[in-house]
Amino acid sequence: MLKLNFYAFLILMTASLLLAMGIYSHLAWNALFSGFALLFLILCVRAFMQRSQSPCEPHCDQQDPHIVEKQIYLVTGPYVSQWFSTQRKEMLQHPVTGALWIGAVTQGDIVRQLSQLNAAQEHLKVTLFFPFFPDGHDTAALAIESLRAWQKVLQSIVVAKPLPCIFALYFRCSEERFVHDPDRAIWQETLTGEQTLSMMSVENLICQNEDESAFLTQRKAMLLMLWQWMNEEQILLSLNATLTHASSCLTRVMVADYGTGFNRHGAWSRWLEDNFAILPALTNSKIYPPLPEFPATVILPTVRSIPAPPPPVRHSPTVGLVFTATLLIAASMLYARYHEQQRADDLTGTITSLRDVPAENITQTFTLIDKLGVQRSSLETCSAHLFFQNWGFSQCGGLLDVADKQLDEYSHWTVFSSASSASLFAPGSAVIMPGREDRLQPIVTLIEKNPTISFLIVGHTDNSGDEKNNLLLSEQRAREVRDWLLHHTHAAEQRFVLKGEGDSYPLASNLTQAGREMNRRIEVYPLHPTPINVNEHNF
Repeated sequence: MLKLNFYAFLILMTASLLLAMGIYSHLAWNALFSGFALLFLILCVRAFMQRSQSPCEPHCDQQDPHIVEKQIYLVTGPYVSQWFSTQRKEMLQHPVTGALWIGAVTQGDIVRQLSQLNAAQEHLKVTLFFPFFPDGHDTAALAIESLRAWQKVLQSIVVAKPLPCIFALYFRCSEERFVHDPDRAIWQETLTGEQTLSMMSVENLICQNEDESAFLTQRKAMLLMLWQWMNEEQILLSLNATLTHASSCLTRVMVADYGTGFNRHGAWSRWLEDNFAILPALTNSKIYPPLPEFPATVILPTVRSIPAPPPPVRHSPTVGLVFTATLLIAASMLYARYHEQQRADDLTGTITSLRDVPAENITQTFTLIDKLGVQRSSLETCSAHLFFQNWGFSQCGGLLDVADKQLDEYSHWTVFSSASSASLFAPGSAVIMPGREDRLQPIVTLIEKNPTISFLIVGHTDNSGDEKNNLLLSEQRAREVRDWLLHHTHAAEQRFVLKGEGDSYPLASNLTQAGREMNRRIEVYPLHPTPINVNEHNF
């Protein structure tokens, strides 16, 4: 039986690796996948039936009734290097409570400190302390970008259980100060419970037992405006994602009311100026952000129990095999999901970049169109696969439609058309009417800003004449515009391709004067630097 299970394990492992590498585009591979899935199901059923039925009595170890847990506070976040490490050593003992504070500027610092603390032969509890300065960055976008970078750093840390995290807001929100120690901060704090930062209100951050005073009113007003700014700029959402995940759990929110003014004018100050025409005054002296007076040690509660050794449990070899196979298949599914998400993110990024390119940057637009075309070819191949490949995570069909829709928008890419206003030409004439040459100025700008791009100039007419004369007249109009552009730009003649369409493609009815004037038009199309071009396919 053990030999059979061993061979089954090898089969499942091989199948999982093949699936993870994505080599199952043929029908035969999918048939093998179905067979392996059935075999896996059979092994799971056998493992369930063969597991030991011996009950295991619960037990727990006896704790020392006088265990003292040392508290370690690890300062992290985008402002550690600017505000917490320049004036302090890497490791600092609080002058009042004696608590140990450690600054961690990078991911390597966090990993190194956690490794050293875990290796210590004593009871330790590590708590992350994440300070936030509303004026720490010049714009909210820079603050969000910095928070996202720290989100990746914290999520990459591997810990047995999420580390408790304290979020602290540092800014001046009232004029209240201690007479004997004006540099000392006035702290407000609250436990988050099951709430996220987005779910919390300003009332949660103000002590409920505090007497109503002018200082309390100031503090509430400033916190309300700060909370509004953080919510409008999506900073609260970024903080939620940064502080709550598999490696970190937000447990407390604090507000440090300190200083005699703002240290600098950043994103928060500019928002106040834009919305309320108020630019806060800067402080005359720089005050380093104070640290809260957290305890250095905590005495753990006493737990007394009699240890009860568990009875020996015999596990079937099949259990281990199934567990290993499950991990392999789970890894395959995770890889497939990651691969498909990357494919979708790449396409979305290309389309977003294409939409954000300035209209006058034709070269960059063509580069992104080429990239989108390559992605479309890959999606077309992927969409031909069976639906349950890649564990059913494939989005190729939907993404292909998105790519086709975006490419269709550039299939007739016109960068200039004279049809939107009065015609450049009189009926039957190929000479630009006096006073209307300035309508060609936009195309002059495009030509000068894109020296490597050639342009197709297409002339059109109304149906006043016969087909042959209209075709000749449309070519003459295209040539007239080309000659005008050569005279008003530094472009070479080789950069222009001429074409006449006659009256073949009217935009409006030729029965009215306005319609005929619209049809007497010139259209300009950019040509791709390489032979393959979306516009060249259409002419």
